[in-house]
Amino acid sequence: SFTIDRDVTIDLNGFSLTSTNYPLKITKGNVNIIGRGELKGQFSMLLMGSTEDVPDYCVVNLGPDVELNASSCGIIINPPAPTGYNNYGIVVNSKAKIISDAEESIGITINGSNKQTGVNVPKFNITGGTIKATVGIYAAGYAEWSLNNCEVEGDLTAIEIRAGKMTIDGGTYTSYKDPFDVEPNGSGTTTEGA
Repeated sequence: SFTIDRDVTIDLNGFSLTSTNYPLKITKGNVNIIGRGELKGQFSMLLMGSTEDVPDYCVVNLGPDVELNASSCGIIINPPAPTGYNNYGIVVNSKAKIISDAEESIGITINGSNKQTGVNVPKFNITGGTIKATVGIYAAGYAEWSLNNCEVEGDLTAIEIRAGKMTIDGGTYTSYKDPFDVEPNGSGTTTEGA
């Protein structure tokens, strides 16, 4: 596992970064991940932001030849720490392929404890990306989402949003679960077939 806290460009160049937990933990900086290759682990990428309401604290740019292959979750934003980060200033710009064949997997998620609002909340800009998992996107915490011509597939649910704002402009969003069902619970996704 690597922790990144500065500006850096990673060219995967046909290689795989693999870890049993997460290959990359990104806490600060402008991080460009390019080239053909994959990030493989339980979580492909863990993101943490700033305590202060500041812009562009942790910016991640994923190129179109990058694949996130996760057994649990491709991209995850942790819950805010009681005395540390509040996840301000996180921006994800992705054209990558995010895949998980494991049961109870999620393509991208933000923990529901992220309730901060303001100008610099976490932002996800997904353009032409592919996301395939049990749940494609689980937007439990507050974030702003822009999905542009994406392909999102979920065995149970393509997208479940509980907080924040989401703009969808083109693409296909597919759930393979039939029929549609909603079952409220204290934690985790509540929809199937959405």
